[in-house]
Amino acid sequence: MPRFAPVFTTFNAGEWSPELHGRVDLAKYSNACRVLRNMIPLPQGAATRRPGTRFVATAKETGPVRLIPFQFSAGQAYVIEAGEQYFRFYAGDGRIEEPPGTPFEIATPYAAEDLAGLQWAQSADVLYLVHRGYAPRQLNRLSHTNWTLTAFEFEDGPYLDLNTDASRTLDPSAATGSGITLTTLVDLFVPAHVGSVWRLEETAGHLNYGDWEQTKSYPGGQKVKFADRVYETAAGGTSGTAPPLHSEGTESDQGTHSSGVSWTYLHSGHGWVRITAYTSATQVTADVLSRLPSSSATKRWREGAWSDHRGWPAAIGFYEDRLFFANTAHQPQTLWGSASGAYSDFSPTDNGITVLDDTAMTFTIADNEVNAISWLSPGKVLIVGTEGGEFTVQASNLNEAVTPGNLTVRAQSNIGCSTLPPVRAGGATLFVQRARRKLYEIAYRFESDSYGAPEMTILASHLVRDGIAALAFQRQPWSVLWALREDGLLLGFTYLREQDVIAWHRHDLGGSDAVAIGAVAIPADGHDRLWLAVRRQIDGQKISTIEYLESEFWPDSGRGIDNAFFVDSGLSYDGWNMDPAKRLTLQGGAPWTTGAVKTLVADGHSPFLPDDAGKCFRLGGPGIAWPPVAVEITAYNAADNVSVRLVDDVPPALQQQSTAGWARMVTTLSGFAHLEGETVQVLADGAAHPARTVVDGGIALQQPASIVHAGLGYESRLETLDLEAGAVDGTAIGKAKRIHRATVRLFASLGCAVGFDDAHLDQLAFRGSDDPMDRPPPLFTGDRTILFPKGWDRAARVLIVQSQPLPLTVAAIAPHLTTNG
Repeated sequence: MPRFAPVFTTFNAGEWSPELHGRVDLAKYSNACRVLRNMIPLPQGAATRRPGTRFVATAKETGPVRLIPFQFSAGQAYVIEAGEQYFRFYAGDGRIEEPPGTPFEIATPYAAEDLAGLQWAQSADVLYLVHRGYAPRQLNRLSHTNWTLTAFEFEDGPYLDLNTDASRTLDPSAATGSGITLTTLVDLFVPAHVGSVWRLEETAGHLNYGDWEQTKSYPGGQKVKFADRVYETAAGGTSGTAPPLHSEGTESDQGTHSSGVSWTYLHSGHGWVRITAYTSATQVTADVLSRLPSSSATKRWREGAWSDHRGWPAAIGFYEDRLFFANTAHQPQTLWGSASGAYSDFSPTDNGITVLDDTAMTFTIADNEVNAISWLSPGKVLIVGTEGGEFTVQASNLNEAVTPGNLTVRAQSNIGCSTLPPVRAGGATLFVQRARRKLYEIAYRFESDSYGAPEMTILASHLVRDGIAALAFQRQPWSVLWALREDGLLLGFTYLREQDVIAWHRHDLGGSDAVAIGAVAIPADGHDRLWLAVRRQIDGQKISTIEYLESEFWPDSGRGIDNAFFVDSGLSYDGWNMDPAKRLTLQGGAPWTTGAVKTLVADGHSPFLPDDAGKCFRLGGPGIAWPPVAVEITAYNAADNVSVRLVDDVPPALQQQSTAGWARMVTTLSGFAHLEGETVQVLADGAAHPARTVVDGGIALQQPASIVHAGLGYESRLETLDLEAGAVDGTAIGKAKRIHRATVRLFASLGCAVGFDDAHLDQLAFRGSDDPMDRPPPLFTGDRTILFPKGWDRAARVLIVQSQPLPLTVAAIAPHLTTNG
């Protein structure tokens, strides 16, 4: 019976699908887990417990909620709560309110069922939103508490192709003004045309004497503009002066120079109108937005590409200082790009005939079948995801800017995309496949000089079979792509391609029937903060809340375990003074031991209240070992003077010395109305406190504390795959095995249990005989060995569970086992 002592030092292959549990031949088998729940595999190899979520506010409604990011800069970022015809706003770690206590809110046209179809792109203080059922809109931030949502006003376009049917003319009643009529001879208009923009150009014009500069010559092949009319002299002609003196051009719009140079009248400018009312199929009312060339009927007109009739764009993105839109019901494979640097200008030509490099552009993807464009992802090239495949849009020469003349579209893969907006991570774009059951990475591959699209869910397909509903990428601190599953489960995907780290993990949020319904990540305090919209069953009813994932736990942050926040939908109480001018002095003579009575005096402020008798304060400061000492008020003398009993021995640094390091301790906490009736876990001054029940929006502690975190508990689990250390005759698969003991290497951890399964778990001991009983044990870094309570079995696994509101980071597992060969 050979003995083995394998070591598992890396867990960043994530949780694997059951189909892979027999693939002991794969190099990453020893880095993978059978279960990785509420644990985040780090790129360095260890797995750490995810922090809890901090409660911010109750959502306005319990129905669908979409979270939208608004990032002006790393220091000015907002989260928008989008619900049934409303937006609310969050910044920092709270909700924007105006006045205080009243959420700042604006009305929107988007119904709850429309929220999933929203897409957006941002430029500075403007967020452009699109939805196939609504005209594009722009959200403007005017100030922290002043936001407006207005229809996006487009200038001259975009349009469908120029009309070529001479029988279909448009006859405006006037060239300027509001309320003019447009009349046709054939049925053309429908009620849904109201709101659409139309362009009119002059068909045949009049060449009046004086339009030409009589002394200037015009070489052949040159376009010339006079009095808003554009002419072109015949190519190859000779220079000449003015045309013959005659009163007007002919209907053929052609003439000849006196010197023999022929000229052709192209057209005399254009204007555009917006239809405001429908009268009949042959007549509508319109407002002139740009002066029409004349009030005469013209066959040269263009219908607006976007309207309630033709549909509105469903995808949007910026690329090379152009605002691109894509996919209407009428033209699902078409992209429209604005003029360069002018996001509202979609004029197809500069002056009626000239297409410049910075002119707006329209392009339709040519493919074997109609594949609606799902999203646009800008980078070095513009990646276009469609229902049937992925394309790149770029200039024909990568050293050039994209223009109407050099736009090139190339097919890269034929996977097919959902309408869920993708996420850019480094040089790659991560997108969800059309059925929403797979995640793909599309990125440039130097070795093949093309874009490859490998699947990112092949090792964890069991986690995404219910479909992905939303994505949010948290670049710092863990480089994790968070994915909301259709059923509300929160998935994590640790992604660091250059280190070959691709690891999936699942996260169950605390509470009854807790489901995540919205997610977004924005910058905050040097890292990215993941915001969540969560729906739970609370006190017999559904409640939706806005929360954010707390920062990663750093044990050397100054307060150590006191800063550990491992509860969901939680709140904190921090009674520590933050004003260095407000100081307290502990006065009196020896002894300075527990039970002695002293006087606590405030310097320059009045922190004490008449009913403070029996309440406690903590005292600490620079040079004072953490945790600080506690005192109990025995008598109120004045607002700046109380008598106290020492709960702890007082070090010399605090004896009759003024300190700004002090805290008011509490025994009750309020603000938990969103968890009414729920049982919550509590961490009080770094120690796990017995669970409490929320009553009337508050909880009562068993003893006073200066720093308290309370919220819904959740369990973290790391379970290895079956150990494969071999046997005398080859593999250990199918052979009886026994784990005698296991050594777990931990970092800054407390309170976990180790074993084989839930029926065979042993709690690790962290408190030593020399640790004071009235203080939490210090965070542990090092090895803990446990004798395994499980006998012989054909399966051999190690399970680590953390169910207390305490940190856990697993750096390595070293089991000692025997295989019956």
